Amino acid sequence: MLGLVLAWWATRGRAASATHATELAVEPSQAEAASRAPAAPSQVVVSDARLAQVLAQYRHDAVYPPGSRPLDEGARYKLKWNAAIVSDLPFARGLSYHFAADRHHVTFGEPIISWIEVWQTGNEARRVPLFVRSAWVMTTSGAAQGRSVSLRYHDDGLDGDAVAGDLRYSNRLVPSEHDELRASRQVQLYADVEAAGMARPMIRDFTYAARPVLEVVHVSDELAAGSLRVTVDCEVFEPGLYTFEANLVSADDSLPIGYVDQSLPLAAGRQKVALVFFGRVLHDVGASGPYLVRDLRGFERFLDGSQANLWWAYAPTHRTRAYDVNDFSAAEWDAPEKQDKIRRLEAARSAGR
Repeated sequence: MLGLVLAWWATRGRAASATHATELAVEPSQAEAASRAPAAPSQVVVSDARLAQVLAQYRHDAVYPPGSRPLDEGARYKLKWNAAIVSDLPFARGLSYHFAADRHHVTFGEPIISWIEVWQTGNEARRVPLFVRSAWVMTTSGAAQGRSVSLRYHDDGLDGDAVAGDLRYSNRLVPSEHDELRASRQVQLYADVEAAGMARPMIRDFTYAARPVLEVVHVSDELAAGSLRVTVDCEVFEPGLYTFEANLVSADDSLPIGYVDQSLPLAAGRQKVALVFFGRVLHDVGASGPYLVRDLRGFERFLDGSQANLWWAYAPTHRTRAYDVNDFSAAEWDAPEKQDKIRRLEAARSAGR
């Protein structure tokens, strides 16, 4: 939050400087220009009340560590982490369309099924026939940008199309089966579609793993220092910086509890990674175990932008032991970085008084 306040100050300062430069560019005479002294950048004073609000909000949020937090309303999207966002979009006057897919991230060996449908706006059941004039996987990063793999959309009930003749046109693509997609790059699905005598391009982003990077072998759990530690035994195929994410829910999958999001460097070979669901998260929800660890997934990161992130996923759920909720600590998170941030916020308040 302090970073946001400082960024606001810097932005306001840049805006003031830009305004001053514009005024100089449109001055009416050289005489006025000579007599006008450069204006000093405006100083924005953040009130003590605002800094106190920022500090209070940080104290509230930092009860839990950044990498292990509740699955509250703001984080429920993580339960559908791989769902492709589908919106009703205008195709032409009186018509709307979907360019949808069954997932956003495609791991190595997996298919992505996408489909196109056009309907009379206001009644999605009244689909209209369409013609896909061309469709491609488009590469949008790296040296070889442009068309990579030709696609065919069909409505015959075969190869990924659910129902023949329903005017929903589908395609099934396995990226790892195509030599054109052997490199890890940013890509899109692109289609040029005609319906009711009108045409428009459609685009859908997705990611794919050009090669396998990690395989989960076994998952176990234990109580550790008042928190739930889940150990992921995995085979790492290449060294790199890896992100691990997972969700924790009740045994019947009805109550969201918490999530973890942790990154660490891993060497190639057999590795054990400890994912810690912070004790206060479980204690505050108030539900005893067993719990389900689900949606275990992650990716190898490339911070230099040399490659697109390579996703991996573990489909099975892991059922933990029957822990009592009182086994978990109610203590709030404390760490040097937390105390340092609080000190900096308090110092900012003191400096403004």
